[in-house]
Amino acid sequence: ARIYSYGEGQPNLNVTTDKDGKFTLAPICEGGVRIGVNYSRQSPYMYADAFVQAGDTNVEIMLTPEGNSGRRAAPKPKSLVGKALPAVLSDPNQFDGKAVLVCVWDYQQRPSRFAVRELARKAELLADKGVAVVVLQGEPVDKAAVEGWLKESKIAFKLDMIAADAEKTRRELGVQGLPWMILTDKAHQVVAEGFGVEGVEAALEKVK
Repeated sequence: ARIYSYGEGQPNLNVTTDKDGKFTLAPICEGGVRIGVNYSRQSPYMYADAFVQAGDTNVEIMLTPEGNSGRRAAPKPKSLVGKALPAVLSDPNQFDGKAVLVCVWDYQQRPSRFAVRELARKAELLADKGVAVVVLQGEPVDKAAVEGWLKESKIAFKLDMIAADAEKTRRELGVQGLPWMILTDKAHQVVAEGFGVEGVEAALEKVK
């Protein structure tokens, strides 16, 4: 499996586990660090991440097809399909009369950045379908840094930030791993969730 570290003030390291799944990341700065893990040599793709402290020597991360966050697999959140999108956007009224695609991501994660870049390639298609796109930063981070990356990448999607308890908000949104996409209809009822960029076209067919 591929292992990589990221986080404010931490180095971006990449290593591969040995045949027993063991790994070491060094050097790591003092404090907390996020560790991402992915394994793509079989189907389905598996991904997980964990928040740990520098110096931890017995970190176990479980990979599952659904993905998980933390040292242990968390209970699977309830589906939002058929329900109203939770009130997590800073100004939901700006999308009155429009379907909304919310991409919950973490710009500090390589898989998230890749997904947003690929989603940007479909910006014209989404606009033609009358779908507004919001990239919702799912982890606490400096907003200016995220805005800078979006500008540098020439991505014009609306940016929103999870303002309060990030873990609680992600749970309310049914997020099982980042990035996580949620599509609503014009009444802001969820019609699809958890699909990848390659599934956008199929999800759009559910928008009435």
